[in-house]
Amino acid sequence: MLLTKQNEAKARMIRGLTIRAFALWFSIVPIFTVNSFAEGFVVDPSVVKVSNMPLGTKYEMISSTTTKTFLEVSSRSNEPVEYTVTFKTCSDYGMTPHYGYQDIPSIKWIKIKNKAITVPAQSKGYFEGVFMRIPRRKEYNGKRYQALAIVNNYSERRNINLEVVIPVLIEIKQ
Repeated sequence: MLLTKQNEAKARMIRGLTIRAFALWFSIVPIFTVNSFAEGFVVDPSVVKVSNMPLGTKYEMISSTTTKTFLEVSSRSNEPVEYTVTFKTCSDYGMTPHYGYQDIPSIKWIKIKNKAITVPAQSKGYFEGVFMRIPRRKEYNGKRYQALAIVNNYSERRNINLEVVIPVLIEIKQ
């Protein structure tokens, strides 16, 4: 193919656009990566285990690693973020319970006062006031159940939804 001055100019222009688009892509990708990591959070503890739970009595669930709270959320965001916690059965979430545990028969056994907290930028927040009451029935004696605590944050501005799933293992007293 003969390259005329006009065809040669078009070819240079296309190569130049390709290189500019390529350079622009690699300058934008790291920004998105950094922003998505900046939205992260850590939840402590990663597993909640309740042992010797008596039947028919209301108990507040308090973590042994965080003082007088159920869960601690450490936000890595550079702005305040609202976090929510919900409780679900394993089957409602689409997973199977840990080995040796059954899905909790009723998620209504677990109640929380405040389902949402706002955590300041680069700070910690706490979910408190989580209570459990297992009905007083012989069929529940000695059983081992599992529920899930799901901590979630949704950023409308960035259209990002992050969640952490924490197993809640419940061993009922004989």
